[in-house]
Amino acid sequence: MAVERGVPKIDLDPPKDWAQRVLDVGPYAAMGWNMRVRITSMAIAVLALTVSTLAQAETLELVAVADGFVGDGLDGADVDGRPDGVAENFGTRVAFLLAQGDQRAVMHFDVNSVKGLRVRKATLKLKIVHKETSQSTFLPIEVRGYNSIGALRLGDFYRGTFIKVFDGVAAPFDVPVLINVTDRVRSGLKSPSGMIGFTLRTNANGTVTFGSLEDGLVVAPRLVIQTE
Repeated sequence: MAVERGVPKIDLDPPKDWAQRVLDVGPYAAMGWNMRVRITSMAIAVLALTVSTLAQAETLELVAVADGFVGDGLDGADVDGRPDGVAENFGTRVAFLLAQGDQRAVMHFDVNSVKGLRVRKATLKLKIVHKETSQSTFLPIEVRGYNSIGALRLGDFYRGTFIKVFDGVAAPFDVPVLINVTDRVRSGLKSPSGMIGFTLRTNANGTVTFGSLEDGLVVAPRLVIQTE
């Protein structure tokens, strides 16, 4: 600022380094704008990916391709721990009675349609249609799973690895029995046959019969698979 005759004089001329200041500020301003564009683009990309992922997630309900029970002591045979026969038209029955022997429910599912998808959760869904449990206050029903060929066989009597135990006495009629079988389904998807079997058995006196294919699709065993 210059002073002439005691009056301040304002210098309106731009500083000599004005051009350099503009050059110095310009790139930062441009960079800030560019960063905002990039952040916005990234947000849109993430949103699009989320929508795409949600669109691909679905819930599949597979009905059993075969069900029934395998029994020890059928038709008057000795109860000796070895299966005597396969019953495909008498429901998926779990029983352990001196008069009926040891009957183990069996059901098979075809999961080939799920191959190539990521399974978030898989649930075995069963509906009870009959009970005779007055002999026991607690009826432990053990659920076992295995890779199968999709048909009932005598060997299903022994097969499977442990999944869960639930109480057949406490299980209600009006609410389906839901059993988490996620790990078993994930493992079964690696099987060449694409078939998964489940066996239910007990060692307490009583009978629990679940809905089966001959009872209609409404009560037939189902495998509910949620993908991601």
